[in-house]
Amino acid sequence: MFGPFCKCLKRYNIDAKLRQHFPHLALQGEICGPKIQRNLLKLNKNTFYVFGVFDLKQQCWLSFDEMVVVCAKLGIPTVEFVQRGDCFAMDLKELLTLAEGVYPNTKNQREGIVVRSIDRSISFKVISNAYRLKNDY
Repeated sequence: MFGPFCKCLKRYNIDAKLRQHFPHLALQGEICGPKIQRNLLKLNKNTFYVFGVFDLKQQCWLSFDEMVVVCAKLGIPTVEFVQRGDCFAMDLKELLTLAEGVYPNTKNQREGIVVRSIDRSISFKVISNAYRLKNDY
């Protein structure tokens, strides 16, 4: 059950890197790859993608920019970001349109998008209608 997690932990040397550079931080992310939810990204090996970094001392989430800097220093990829902005003014129709598409380098329908406020007080997922119909979701 924990096989993919342990392999990614070792592959990216996450424990040692965090202890050396950022012992007060915790990573939040997901693993994608072979034998994980139909491997829609068509990856050859399991890959860990970070979508959040938490400061254990300050008890707060790092900003988007801070997360990107930490992940670059650690050599760990972040999830793909479709759009970023200072304000949010999309309605449901616009969100559903943005959720449509395929994963890079594949013809697989993207599951959807995650919308998160910069301060992380709001977070929700918008599932693509095409993905829902194709996968009886």
